Amino acid sequence: MVESRPVGISQRVVGSPDKSGWSHFIFPMSAYWTYILQNPDGRFYVGSSQDLVERLKSHNDIENPRGKYTRKNGPWELVWSERHATRASAMKREREIKAKKSAKWIREQLLNGRVPTRRD
Repeated sequence: MVESRPVGISQRVVGSPDKSGWSHFIFPMSAYWTYILQNPDGRFYVGSSQDLVERLKSHNDIENPRGKYTRKNGPWELVWSERHATRASAMKREREIKAKKSAKWIREQLLNGRVPTRRD
């Protein structure tokens, strides 16, 4: 049986995770994505990528010396994503979200209040 779960505005992740939680998820490679990750402390990380699966693995890879913020503040979970036709569009949306500088705005406007945390 194939399961799916909502991860963003009209976006769905389809499949069932293996032990790492990701190898069977399907994200079209012809698309670019703006995404939001959340850690157990309720902090958000906003980014963009063409390959969400590999990017999430990279953020959670504590052995990799690059990207210190996500590696020392994880583990991270994908809580929202939005598909874009071009890299420029995905990066523009990433900058728009980051310009808000507000976890409360992210929860209320993008996550519809479905990811409560202690941080606000």
